[in-house]
Amino acid sequence: MPSGIGELPVALSPVPAAEWAAAIVGAHKRKPLEEIAPGFDPESWSAWAAEGLRLARVAPSAVNRQPWRFEFEPAPAAAAPAGEAGTLEPGPGGAGATRECGAAGTVTISTVTRGLEGNISRRLDCGIAMLHFEVGAQLMGAAGRWELLEAPAVARYNVSLGGSEPPAG
Repeated sequence: MPSGIGELPVALSPVPAAEWAAAIVGAHKRKPLEEIAPGFDPESWSAWAAEGLRLARVAPSAVNRQPWRFEFEPAPAAAAPAGEAGTLEPGPGGAGATRECGAAGTVTISTVTRGLEGNISRRLDCGIAMLHFEVGAQLMGAAGRWELLEAPAVARYNVSLGGSEPPAG
């Protein structure tokens, strides 16, 4: 509405500004899990890795480009302590809540290399997705450590279940 003498409204909109802005930039369009993790199969990924992937999928990125790709690799059977697969860890619901973590393993995040934007901002976008991924993994009771890698890979999240700390990167 006009706030002073001689002022007239130019336009009125019944659409809330936040919804309008989101619609213009496509802020709610997220790539499918299968695109950010080619070959993703929830049955072959540990529960902690699948949950981390789900949270990384909604991480913000510059112009919503989501320039990350994830790959899960289970730990070799010889490297996993006996009884590690299927270990129950405390869940986010309190002391009595548990969730099945699945097996130990690694998840590697890499950048998509096409386009003209350059690697620095892509790696920054990946860093934001890495934080989201780590929160998801920890919610499932799987603490790990990031190991930085050379481009186009960005980092590898190493999880060793069964009470032992993952090796330092």
